[in-house]
Amino acid sequence: MPVVRFHPTRTAEIQGTEVPMIHPDDPKSKQVQEIWTAHVRLFDLSDDKQIKEYEQVWQEICDGRSKFADQQGPEWDATKGRHVALLRWASLSYKVGK
Repeated sequence: MPVVRFHPTRTAEIQGTEVPMIHPDDPKSKQVQEIWTAHVRLFDLSDDKQIKEYEQVWQEICDGRSKFADQQGPEWDATKGRHVALLRWASLSYKVGK
């Protein structure tokens, strides 16, 4: 019987200290589950802290730990004199079924 191994990303919720052997024929409930957590945020690009957070989200997307959904901007907010960007994304985590 061939060995099936799964190497999860850093954020895998498992029971115990080892990832169990998972066979492709096991029920879907026992397979590794990919969990998407939705995020929506308006970033103020005139604030250095928010620029760093914006870059961090984009780096997670580039690294495959998050999925890009939609972006509006950056746009100039004339009422407050700043650039803003609305970003929608989903962060990914993994859970091993029971």
